[in-house]
Amino acid sequence: MMSTQTEDSSTIEENDYNIDFVIDVITKEAPKEKRLTKQVLYTLFSAKSNDPLNLAINAPTGEGKTYVVQKVVDLFPKNDVICLVGMSEKALFHRPGTLVIKNDDGNYISIEQKIKDIESQIQYCETERANSNDKNLKQAKRHEIKDLEAQRKEISENSKKLIELSGKTLIFLDSPPAHLLEALMPLLSHDRTEVEYEFVDTYNGIKTRGNILRGFPAVIFTAARDYTNSPRYPEIQRRFLITNPQMSQEKYHKAIGCITAKYSLPDYAYQQEVVSDRERYSKKHHIQYSKQNC
Repeated sequence: MMSTQTEDSSTIEENDYNIDFVIDVITKEAPKEKRLTKQVLYTLFSAKSNDPLNLAINAPTGEGKTYVVQKVVDLFPKNDVICLVGMSEKALFHRPGTLVIKNDDGNYISIEQKIKDIESQIQYCETERANSNDKNLKQAKRHEIKDLEAQRKEISENSKKLIELSGKTLIFLDSPPAHLLEALMPLLSHDRTEVEYEFVDTYNGIKTRGNILRGFPAVIFTAARDYTNSPRYPEIQRRFLITNPQMSQEKYHKAIGCITAKYSLPDYAYQQEVVSDRERYSKKHHIQYSKQNC
């Protein structure tokens, strides 16, 4: 039977890989939060699907909303998750991306290779011009270089920034303002795989430029505020699964016990009492295996 070697030389059998193990390990440090742990975990997994989930965790301050989210997020590759504390309503449209133009088929392609090809042609023309004594050839190459430089400038000026969000999860760790949720609504509707945003660029003169968001990210936000008075709250309800942490005396009692153990016990004792490093390491392997085989 296939097995995976861990850091402490112990093995995990292939048929032991399951999500329940991951949830059990997480809830050792987040007691009574099995339901919320599952919801966050499944939302993060859904980012790789064609129709990702969106999760809103709404509860008063101090109920452990972000704690569970962070425990789950730590298991996933950092490149797959974008954690945000705050964001303006248009900031998502200005994230780093790839400069692109449309080809003859109407698809966006990177301008990087086209620019490199033009620069190679310019360099070749300059070499021919420098090595020739023919005045007519020199003049022809000079005009050709100017045409190529004009093409390069036109491509750069007409390019748009493509921001790829496919397979990503956006996580807002603090209550996002209502206007930010409103700005995200077209993206969350999953109607179009590409959404374009035009803005005025004042660098080197005033001109209109466009950025494109491609793909459907999964979205998770935690909030202590009440959105029910927002005129677009019905849309939030349609696009998000709205949930909350467990709020019970039993949970508070167990959570106090975990906190006490964490800050009062030596590390070796904490590992014996609550959760071991092997279990932490193993749950990451379970996530990697599950992502590869889902």
